[in-house]
Amino acid sequence: MTGRVLIGKVKNKHQLTVNLEERFYHIPEAVMVKSMLPVEYVALYFDEADTTGEKAVCIRYYGRVIKTELVLREEISSLPSSNNGRKYYKFTVDEWKKLPAAIVRDEGGVYAKAFVNIEALLAARKFSEIASVEEKSSRSKRRKILFTEEQIENVKLSEDLISANTLAELINSAGETKIIAAKITKYLLNNEYLKVKGIGGKNCRVATPKGEEIGIFSDRAQRNGREFYLTLYDKCAQQFVLDHINEIAKIRLNEAYAND
Repeated sequence: MTGRVLIGKVKNKHQLTVNLEERFYHIPEAVMVKSMLPVEYVALYFDEADTTGEKAVCIRYYGRVIKTELVLREEISSLPSSNNGRKYYKFTVDEWKKLPAAIVRDEGGVYAKAFVNIEALLAARKFSEIASVEEKSSRSKRRKILFTEEQIENVKLSEDLISANTLAELINSAGETKIIAAKITKYLLNNEYLKVKGIGGKNCRVATPKGEEIGIFSDRAQRNGREFYLTLYDKCAQQFVLDHINEIAKIRLNEAYAND
C-alpha cells in the first residue's frame, strides 16, 4: 500500500457539509488521473474565507477510503448538479478526521486534485512542506492532463447539431486550456467513431455506425460547386467528447494532422 492521498477541492460550505455528513467525495471521471488509482485517502481542500472572512485556504479534514465507485452524477442526489449523464468517481470514507493542524496555503506546495502520501500530509503545516515522490515522478504525465474540473463543468453544450470546430470553440470559451478540432477528430478516428471516406477527390471524416450511436451524423453537402461530407455532433456526441477531453488532449499535434 502506498498511502496515496487525493487532495480534493470543495467548492462551497454546502458541499463541505454534505461531504462531511455523508462521508464521501466525488470527482469527474474526465479529470481523474487514472494512474493514481486506487486512492487510499481523501483530504479536503477548502477556502474558508467564504465563511469566516479570513484568508484561510487550507486542508483540514482527511479520511480513509473504504469504497471507490464510478457512478452517474445524478446518483449523487444530496448534491444536485446540471451534469447528469456524466460519470464521476465517488470515494466513500470510513470517517473524516481533523488533521493535527490545518495545512495552510503558502507560496509553494500542492494544489487541488494533487496526490501526496499520508505521512507527508500528517506532518505538514504549509502546502510547501508537502512532498511526494509519486507526484514528482509523474509530473510529466500530469502536464498532459490539461483540462480542469472547473473548465469541464463550465462548458455549455449546444442543443443544435454542430461541427467539431464549433465544439472546440465551446470548450475553449469555458476556460484557459485550449483544444483543436483536429485532435477531436483524430481521437474519434482512432476509436472507430469516424472513418475516412473520399468524395469529389477529397477525403472527409464521416460517422461510422458506432459514431452514429453516440450522436455523430454525416451527410453529403455542396460548397462552391464541390461535394463533400458534412459531419455534425448532437448534444450526446458533444458530451461524449467532453467526457474524454483529457484523453483527446494527449494526442500529439503531428498525430492529429497525420494522413489517415
